[in-house]
Amino acid sequence: MYQEFMDGKTTDYIKRIFEREGVKNWDGGTKWQSTTLMSMLENEKYKGDALLQKSYTVDFLTKKRIQNKGEIQMFYVEDDYDTIISKRILECIQLEIKRRKKYLEEHGTNYYSHQP
Repeated sequence: MYQEFMDGKTTDYIKRIFEREGVKNWDGGTKWQSTTLMSMLENEKYKGDALLQKSYTVDFLTKKRIQNKGEIQMFYVEDDYDTIISKRILECIQLEIKRRKKYLEEHGTNYYSHQP
């Protein structure tokens, strides 16, 4: 998945490959979402790190949680897990994601395509 993305493929294209090849997702099914793949590309845990307190509980009675947008302090822990992908590759992925977002903004579009 990481190499396909770095080769210019979109998460939607990778999703179709996974579904066609029957790659199992987190619950054992073969249906994938592009947003799930993007989350996997962006997740620091795959390089062994952890960002703590991304979300927090605002009401203990209802157990309501919200995304932390700076309301409380977050903590970044390096080398907390075994790595699935090298830090260098995941950092390259992050740069590619930023590059694509900038491209979309500069060209006034919301669709990125790379034709092989």
